[in-house]
Amino acid sequence: MVVRLILKDIYAYKNTIFLRIILLWLLFGVLVIYRYFPWELSPITMHASMTVAIASTLFSFFDKNRKTEILTSSLPVTRSMIVRARYLTSLLIASVGILLWLFIVYVAEYVYPSMRTNYAQIFNFKILLIVLFYIVVHNTLFLPAVFKFRLLGTIFSFALALIASIIATRYAFYHDKGLFNLYLERTDAYALAIIILAPVISTIVSVFIFKKRDL
Repeated sequence: MVVRLILKDIYAYKNTIFLRIILLWLLFGVLVIYRYFPWELSPITMHASMTVAIASTLFSFFDKNRKTEILTSSLPVTRSMIVRARYLTSLLIASVGILLWLFIVYVAEYVYPSMRTNYAQIFNFKILLIVLFYIVVHNTLFLPAVFKFRLLGTIFSFALALIASIIATRYAFYHDKGLFNLYLERTDAYALAIIILAPVISTIVSVFIFKKRDL
């Protein structure tokens, strides 16, 4: 049943204009902005992180706007299953988004070999770690709010999650002059622990909140 809930979310989301705008923004960044101007890895990484994080949580607003939470809760499913399906949907969209970003970068590197930005640096484990960290912080802060608040509170929480994830990523990885080290450091182990543990804790919190909430 969890799989059906995931498919429901994806089916309702895939035909929206917002998803197309996000995909176009991802393409625009790789093929236009970074092609003609020499950019450091910091803004490139943050651009991808924010774009994928927004894409992986935006579908939650459609449930709020269409008020489908009540209908979904009336189905023969538990609220725990609804929460797990929401988190797994976000994970699926984020994974596809990251792979799509890397694929676009890989293709662009060969199609436009004279680009001003060195895309070869992107294919680094540290870059993937930073992107994952940003997305995890954003999603694990935002999704509990989805199950707690109505539309207005969800929008406000979304903005706070964006700000918090930028600050957390900046504090965890970026050093002087807004740059970060491409090599793994000892402190990266803490970031990896957050990537692993934060979704589990956030899911438990969301289940608790959603079970206590009156729809």
